[in-house]
Amino acid sequence: MSATASYSEKLNLIFEEITGDASGEDIFENKAASVRRGWVNARTRVLAIVEANLLLDTQGMKRFSERLMKELPEYNGTRVAIVTRGVGATAGSQKVASDVSATQSVAVFSTLNNAVFFLRLDLKELLEELPAVGNWTGKYLE
Repeated sequence: MSATASYSEKLNLIFEEITGDASGEDIFENKAASVRRGWVNARTRVLAIVEANLLLDTQGMKRFSERLMKELPEYNGTRVAIVTRGVGATAGSQKVASDVSATQSVAVFSTLNNAVFFLRLDLKELLEELPAVGNWTGKYLE
């Protein structure tokens, strides 16, 4: 699995890229690393591209969500947009979004344009601040 995260202080935005086979522990550790770096606060926005085979069943997703809320409360209040098109990744992302809805605003999208709108960002400014997002525009822009 490859999970990377980059941060724009100007946009208060974490950009996550999750690819390959991804376990709940892999994703949790990527999120925990952003907390350790001091990137996460109640106004942080997260844009996640998920092109992964999630190695979690429904119960595993629920345990992941519970652990996220319990052990990483820094994410409470954040606004998270997940962009994915894979069936398993979409279903898993929707399950997590539902499970954490009491503490975070999480939505799942199939296009970057919709995710950027949800996060109240300007696409041009996003691409200038975090050029790695541009690696995904060919596949997910519209």
